[in-house]
Amino acid sequence: MATDWRLPLSAHLAQQLDVNGLAHELVSRIGARAEAPAWVVLGDECWAWADGEVARGPLDGDVARRAALRSDDGPVFDGDVAVIPIGARGSVQIGFEPGRPDRESVTADVAELGPLVASLVDGVEMYQALDLVVQQEMTAAVLREEHIKLLMDSMTDGLVVCALDGTVTGTQSRAARDLLGDCEGAKIWDVLAPDDPAMTRLAYEQVAENLLPFEVSASLLPTELERDDRVLRMSYGEVVEGGEFV
Repeated sequence: MATDWRLPLSAHLAQQLDVNGLAHELVSRIGARAEAPAWVVLGDECWAWADGEVARGPLDGDVARRAALRSDDGPVFDGDVAVIPIGARGSVQIGFEPGRPDRESVTADVAELGPLVASLVDGVEMYQALDLVVQQEMTAAVLREEHIKLLMDSMTDGLVVCALDGTVTGTQSRAARDLLGDCEGAKIWDVLAPDDPAMTRLAYEQVAENLLPFEVSASLLPTELERDDRVLRMSYGEVVEGGEFV
């Protein structure tokens, strides 16, 4: 059953999400299968297997020269070294003992893995490119959030953002937290009118319905709040996202 070994190898290769892991697994299995020194070349790097150990290093010498060998007929031999292409950017090389009679059959066996390995390398590189883009976007988002937080914490006015259902979000300036405490998760009418929130709730719900111009409905909300022997003056603004009042 000469093909059996390729099935578990294919499964193991498909689990690798980096080129190094993929090449390491591939050269280990092929070297053990061929019972001969083996090299996997991908781009400018080489993974070499000998005596059960894998070493990774730059591409140079005869390995580099053989990596350039290509044939439309598949594997080629350079002396007793079989060169098996695995896509446009790489190859497998197996160094057989001189005169070994089964080198062609082993080479043909390994060659059937070529299209699979080439597609996996392309997939890994695409995954890594997408992962890099995601990481860059996440880093940019974190920086934007830090800049916004810094800006808000530098404001002298207290800024509180509410959802349409009246829930206070986590977007609050430092001045707001100093004046009102951390009110995230509370209802805004309980914050603005703690002694009699019912009327303020009705007014806020009218604002949220967005049936009247914002300035008209917002004029029904409290304009002053007494807190810790201080009188806070309040004003309101709408947040529009994608043309929707949010």
